[in-house]
Amino acid sequence: MRNIRSIRRKTALLRSGLPVLLLLLLSPRPAQAIQIHGPPEGLYAHLIGHFIFFCALVFLLYVLEKRPLDSSRGWLPLKLSLIFFLLWNADTFAIHLLSLHMPDSALFTGSSDFWEHRLAPPIDGERLLYYIGRFDHLLCVPAMWLFLRSLTIFAREAEQRRANGETS
Repeated sequence: MRNIRSIRRKTALLRSGLPVLLLLLLSPRPAQAIQIHGPPEGLYAHLIGHFIFFCALVFLLYVLEKRPLDSSRGWLPLKLSLIFFLLWNADTFAIHLLSLHMPDSALFTGSSDFWEHRLAPPIDGERLLYYIGRFDHLLCVPAMWLFLRSLTIFAREAEQRRANGETS
């Protein structure tokens, strides 16, 4: 009886939230997802954030390596995700610094349309490094996937322990 009430309560919440969800999905507006850093304070604060995140990742990797908590299968994907986040952070930090040394006219040409952006010629080593470094999503997306994978494994193992009556 208790499970039926729980299911009814959840479906009622779903039905009441469904029109709002549909409204949000069917009337999208621009997300304004790009953050422009005002010179110089915004960029400095942003770079400090990258540096602190980098240091936290190094510390967490060190602690997980020196003092493993248990033998869960979720630790490997977690460590790999931390390494990918570390690489992403280093790449993003370097690209932010590199973009400071390049004039805006040296970066991209074309309109504001994403598909018309081109790297401004002449393409030298610095511009090519900047362009390749801008593919930071190739590091960040696997990091997020591995992190989610590790959480899924941890949750599944905790559920199995709970079903078996284990307390730890």
